[in-house]
Amino acid sequence: MSERTERADTSTRQEYEVCTRCGSVIDTSDWYPIATDRIDGSVTLHPFCDETCKDAWLDGQDA
Repeated sequence: MSERTERADTSTRQEYEVCTRCGSVIDTSDWYPIATDRIDGSVTLHPFCDETCKDAWLDGQDA
């Protein structure tokens, strides 16, 4: 999960501030790409600064 997270609502919503892949700060006031990961019934959201980082991270998950 991201290094810096802030919970807006402990049950459903999180605002992420850094890219999962490169660590760049994400402007959370605008749309940004995410990927989800499901392990043992739990869902983890992975935020990204742009589609390039998301695609590179997803390519690495298949390896």
